[in-house]
Amino acid sequence: MSMTYDSEHVELHRLFIRPGKYLHTQYWEESKLAAWCNDYQNFSALQPEIDRQLRAWLGWKWPDEVIVLSHRQRHWIRWMGRLPVLLTALGLIHLRCPDYLFLGEYRQHFIALFGNRVLNQIVALWKGGDEDPEVVPDDLPEYAFIIGLQLFSQLVCGDWVGQMIVTTLPLIESHLVPEPVGYFSHEGIDCELMRLGRFL
Repeated sequence: MSMTYDSEHVELHRLFIRPGKYLHTQYWEESKLAAWCNDYQNFSALQPEIDRQLRAWLGWKWPDEVIVLSHRQRHWIRWMGRLPVLLTALGLIHLRCPDYLFLGEYRQHFIALFGNRVLNQIVALWKGGDEDPEVVPDDLPEYAFIIGLQLFSQLVCGDWVGQMIVTTLPLIESHLVPEPVGYFSHEGIDCELMRLGRFL
């Protein structure tokens, strides 16, 4: 790697070289190498070959040309460790039931995750709606995350950096969502994530 590469390039290259370290367990389970997951974690000598095979299975190829990361891609890379929380917040502001944000039995689950002050900042970005609740309180944080993951998957569709990062998250197909979210513009989703990223 070039010495001029910055921290985002380094982190992205680390993900590319060591997919087995970052891959979500559900991707491991889908791969032909699922039986090697525990050995990968315990025997470093096995990692290079398993990583090579994982890259082949995922279809990853490092570009030959000099990589110029967009501002959007840089944010995705910086957010990698925070994406589960960010996407839960993103999903929350797209839920169209006010009970989820304002009633205590639902709200307490998000206070435990975000804290009261941050939750109020998230609620200020809510898209609105008047639908009745369909999810029990205990299941709501995961439900909101799934909605956020669907939106993020729309955003990164066709982007090689985003497609790498999304493998660190669960597979959407492994969850049941009553109705998939509609299509939203990439600019709109990106703007919402940027605003959430300022205080999460």
